[in-house]
Amino acid sequence: MNWLRQRLDELNMSQSELTRLLQIEGMEVSSSAISHWTNGRYNPPLEDDSFRRALANALKLEIPELLRRAGYPVINGKHSDKAERAAILIDRMTPEDQDKALRVIEALSS
Repeated sequence: MNWLRQRLDELNMSQSELTRLLQIEGMEVSSSAISHWTNGRYNPPLEDDSFRRALANALKLEIPELLRRAGYPVINGKHSDKAERAAILIDRMTPEDQDKALRVIEALSS
């Protein structure tokens, strides 16, 4: 079964609900695009950071788990649990807030 179809089933979420959630996140998607993704005809544009974040939010997944389910190799690094947690939090932020957070972390580490 397609990973996206499986996740929608796990959440008891319809394709139209996913379309609505992505549109609320500012993504321009159509119901037919969602249908193509759930049928495996096309893949969602996971290379786009904003889209990846929006889809992870809509599917209630962390980005690494989203990528794993989509078949991308996700290498578990040798980072502490706190570092992994910080990365997850930063991934949820807007690009502008990500830059701010990195500046704060860099300032604290010097």
